[in-house]
Amino acid sequence: MTSRHVRRPVLLGVRKLACSISLSLALAGCYNHYAAHTGVRVAPSGLPRAEAGSYVLTQAGEPVGREFIEMKSTSSTAWALTGRIEWTVPVVATTRYALTVVNRQPVTARASVHVLGSARTMSATVAAGYVQVEVLGVGPQVNRKVPYAAGTALDLVSPVMRLWVLGLLSPRLLPGASISVRTLRFDVPSLAPVVELQTFEVKKVQGDLRQVLVRRPEPHPPEALWVNAQGFVVRSRTWPRGLTAPFIERRWVQPQQPVE
Repeated sequence: MTSRHVRRPVLLGVRKLACSISLSLALAGCYNHYAAHTGVRVAPSGLPRAEAGSYVLTQAGEPVGREFIEMKSTSSTAWALTGRIEWTVPVVATTRYALTVVNRQPVTARASVHVLGSARTMSATVAAGYVQVEVLGVGPQVNRKVPYAAGTALDLVSPVMRLWVLGLLSPRLLPGASISVRTLRFDVPSLAPVVELQTFEVKKVQGDLRQVLVRRPEPHPPEALWVNAQGFVVRSRTWPRGLTAPFIERRWVQPQQPVE
């Protein structure tokens, strides 16, 4: 085998390692310098600026619910996101979620699903290289530790939960970019943790909007996000029942009341 045949896989491996290192640095906070020199509007912590408002949720053109969010910087190093989804179709249900980030790393996350008088709740705390996860309520209970390393994202309940990752990665989300992120995913309704690799691909750029495709391991369908220059999701499409079923679309509307 000639050196020409060996060089290509070696280069690919080096590129993957470089991407992994770059991601860890990004989530650890090296983007403050970038933001200061590019005019990207971010909170003092390097995350999306404070915002409160809602998304209108539709499926096949028909309204199915509303999602209310509030995000804010609680200090120069801490950032918090809270959200509530009020579903009206196919049944009346409420989903809540919350995330706290300190020094660009997740510290706590919570989620709950309330439907037909029953509830299931999840709490996750990051400490000492692990995520302590507890799931209670209807269905099997979960109490376990999942290994955690800097650069790992938490993904649960809504694509809006990716706002903190998108805000930090925003300067790198250029046309043709593909960035892989180790992710701890909590799917509804079980809310049980699963470690997976998610890939963020920039498919199209229109003005200051980027269409980002988030790929999950098969057989999970991808998710499409429309992201502005600050890393804020102004629109999204998800296929919870597979690509052959109608997608659920979220569209951001003018700021409204904070999450209750």
